[in-house]
Amino acid sequence: MKFLYLFSFLFISITSYSQESFEEIATSKDGTKYYINIVDFDITNNIWKIWLKTEYPHKKINAKNGKSLLKYQGHQIQYLVFYCDKKTADILEYYIYDSDGAIESEGNSLRFNSNVVPETITEWVYNYTCK
Repeated sequence: MKFLYLFSFLFISITSYSQESFEEIATSKDGTKYYINIVDFDITNNIWKIWLKTEYPHKKINAKNGKSLLKYQGHQIQYLVFYCDKKTADILEYYIYDSDGAIESEGNSLRFNSNVVPETITEWVYNYTCK
């Protein structure tokens, strides 16, 4: 019965996500915000495919007129695959955006079977998705 409730919850949760939809899952002490977008979930093998968005906090800068302004510092997005039963992850793609929203850097990480390191945002995301 517990499995039926879990399966129903997961089905409703997964089908409610769209490709453009990110859900805020954490904020660090420095104000960095973390969001996930669940792309796919393989219930048979307990594998989650997600986009992780890291949004950096606004930075206080001093303008020429002596006033303080807050400047957006940009964000990054990573494509991750979590293998929940093994507690490992693949990091496949990343995109780093500057404060104007333009891509500053992008690439394929191609890090396979990386251990989920304790006390990191990756572990937090792993715990959020896999447990």
